[in-house]
Amino acid sequence: MPGRLHSNADPVSRQTCKKCRGRVALTSWIECERADELVEPLSVHVVRLLPEFTLQDIATAQAEDSEIGDAYRVFSEGLDPNPDELRAFPVESRLLLSNRPEIQLQEDVLVLVRDETI
Repeated sequence: MPGRLHSNADPVSRQTCKKCRGRVALTSWIECERADELVEPLSVHVVRLLPEFTLQDIATAQAEDSEIGDAYRVFSEGLDPNPDELRAFPVESRLLLSNRPEIQLQEDVLVLVRDETI
């Protein structure tokens, strides 16, 4: 069925685009145990990192990321971009910046901090 008619297609059912075919991902995947048993969307509240990923690895990846690197720079350098500068940022960076103060820089890594007290 064509994608425009199949509104709830997941990424697995989509074909790889011609530009991406044969390319190796720049980042490593973090796999969840028992992922094949999931029956609803996964919401991650806590991630335990494998020893291969240091906080510095994550901070470097965030800083160099084409989508969130601008937001990382704003947080790490304490910048206050004006509206025109914000409009030039990628959508993902603008989204992170719009969620301040829940998005914070802790140990040089951007994290989401929520008060989950009930």
